[in-house]
Amino acid sequence: MKVTIAGVSKFFGQVRALHDVNLEIADGELFFLLGPSGCGKTTLLRCIGGFESVSSGQIMLNGEDVASRPANERNTAMVFQGYALWPHMTVAENVAFGLEMRKVPKDERERRVREALQRVQIEHLRQRKPNELSGGQQQRVALARTLVVEPGCLLLDEPLANLDAKLRRDMRREIRRLCKDSGLTGIYVTHDRQEALSMADRVAVLKDGVVEQVATPQDLYRRPASAFIANFIGETNFVSGTIKERSATGVLVETPCGLIRSSLSPEWAREGQDVLLSLRPEALSIGEGGDNTLSAVLRESTYLGEIANHVAEVAGGVELSFCELNPVSGGRAGEQVTLSVRASDVVVLPPSAER
Repeated sequence: MKVTIAGVSKFFGQVRALHDVNLEIADGELFFLLGPSGCGKTTLLRCIGGFESVSSGQIMLNGEDVASRPANERNTAMVFQGYALWPHMTVAENVAFGLEMRKVPKDERERRVREALQRVQIEHLRQRKPNELSGGQQQRVALARTLVVEPGCLLLDEPLANLDAKLRRDMRREIRRLCKDSGLTGIYVTHDRQEALSMADRVAVLKDGVVEQVATPQDLYRRPASAFIANFIGETNFVSGTIKERSATGVLVETPCGLIRSSLSPEWAREGQDVLLSLRPEALSIGEGGDNTLSAVLRESTYLGEIANHVAEVAGGVELSFCELNPVSGGRAGEQVTLSVRASDVVVLPPSAER
């Protein structure tokens, strides 16, 4: 199912939850809505599912505007954060509930319940009650209950928030597999960047009800559109500077810690313009060999076995965090080091007070 969101805004009284949201979600795509609490991502998901009405705009499923239709007249199904299982029903009865409401014949209902439970690998639990299941098993029941009605679009509202870290990792793979094997369009809300980066085909980052950027996980991480996104999607170092030179191969930026070259040259960048550079800790390494080298003094080091996290001070009193894989020593405060970074890893961003 193709999902098109065109000019959607949503107000709760005088409070604006969504502002002119425009998104195109392809048939079979696993699409993530990512952002901090209160950014509007769950409101948007509920608008798509018909659990909230839009103040303006269109929500089109396969080209048909359903913005004015109730939830039960849309070919979508929602997996809620709290699972919402009936405690007095067995697993099989919970999964069959939606089919009963649709008056599906008994033989077909039993077949579809059996197939749904097999797909989430819990058919052997069909006679248990929800309170006899683990958190991961309850999550699988909630998934089976949505899959059994054969929706065109699966809506997931932070479905893994109540699970422990290891189970979350396992369920990430399972949900992606289920969506891809079923050919479902999935729209998934989360504030967990690792969930989004590890599962999504594409991600939309929201802030204050506005879509800030839509990109693949790799492009979102390596080519953020703003300081807010760079900081939200992962740890980074920000260095202020001014563009000294712009050419077809990139820009040269004058900063308090010296000249730094980037092979990225945004269309808006001009000579003499103030910018903000984003340098990921893993992009900085000890030793020469990169396009940019910086003399530094180690200020602190944290040894964690397979990795060491360092903080070093470069010229101008600028502190940079960087990491070292398979460290042979933990590093000592006051030690002189040379840091290098490739020009392709230096991201040029507009200056911003919000990070």
